Amino acid sequence: NRHPVSIFPNPFISKCFIEFETIHSNDIILRVFDPYGNIVINYKLRSMNGLNRIVLERSQFQSNGIFIINIESNEFNYSNSFLIY
Repeated sequence: NRHPVSIFPNPFISKCFIEFETIHSNDIILRVFDPYGNIVINYKLRSMNGLNRIVLERSQFQSNGIFIINIESNEFNYSNSFLIY
């Protein structure tokens, strides 16, 4: 079962939004990896029923480049890449 996840804008300069919907309130693990596989961000969150939004700030990253995002929950697993200028 595929869950729509939006990452925008992609690429981003100062701020990026990650939006996804869940049917139930869930424990969510959001990880962002650098190109070398190092974890840059590791959030453990509780999603709400419906639309959820997470904001990533440029200041959370030490460099520009391509990063991989992974979101895990009881309802879905999602991976994709995004670019920081």
